[in-house]
Parts: sequence; structure tokens; C-alpha cells
Amino acid sequence: MLLMKSRVLLVAVMLASTVHVGCNNSMFRTEVDCSSFPKAAQRDEFTPPEESEAIDTPTAEKMLVRKSYPKYPELALRAGLEGTVWVKLWIGQDGIVKQAFIWKSDAEIFNDASLDAARRLLFKRPSCKGKAISVWATIPMKFKLMER
Repeated sequence: MLLMKSRVLLVAVMLASTVHVGCNNSMFRTEVDCSSFPKAAQRDEFTPPEESEAIDTPTAEKMLVRKSYPKYPELALRAGLEGTVWVKLWIGQDGIVKQAFIWKSDAEIFNDASLDAARRLLFKRPSCKGKAISVWATIPMKFKLMER
């Protein structure tokens, strides 16, 4: 049986926009190029960032403090389905995911598991000139069956 000979490999790979961001020496913060986020420093922690305020793939990967992998849906596992779901996240000033929604999906069966996992992710706090800001990131959750 294919499922008995297969093992599930779930990979959360970071993907996002086109903003240059670099890490500073702090273990808890990621310093952002402030010219890309002109209004971010004035925004309070309860207001989401603008759509253009997103971080790129390498930065999101560096910012990740706690990973969370989605649970492979049993029905998809039995059916041998694979796919990718892109989850858009609002990462708050504290590095906690404030909001998550499906940006794009190969198969709806993976959506709920992807959202659950995305909400459990934890990131370093994004900052601009030492002041905490919030940003958007888009994360693909890949569901792939691998043979042993």
C-alpha cells in the first residue's frame, strides 16, 4: 500500500514580497530598511501594516524563532494528495502572528491545517530605527508524500 510505504514530509518555506531587510546583532529583533516602511514607525500595534510593507524570503526565514508544521489531513493522506498553500501573515510588533489568511492554494483540503500551523509560528520582532513595527509575510506550506 502506497501510504504504508510513504512517509509524510512537510516543509514550511518562506516566500514573500520584495523589500530589502537585514538583520542586526540583536537576537530578538530584525532591523528593517526604514525607507521601505515610511509610516510604520507611527502605527500602533493594533493597526495592520500597509499591503506594501512585506518582508522577503531570506529575512522571514532568519526571523523565524518557532516553527510549526501543519498536520497532514487524513483524507488527503489516504487519497495520496499533495499541494502547497500560501498563507499571508501579519507579523505584529512582538513577533506574534496577528492575522493569517489563505493567499493562494493548490487544494482546499490543506487550507485549515496550513492556517492552524501559521498561527503558531513565532518571529523575531521587526524594527525600524530601534522602534518595533509590524510587517506582512507570505509563507508557503508544502504538503508532500515521500516514499521511504
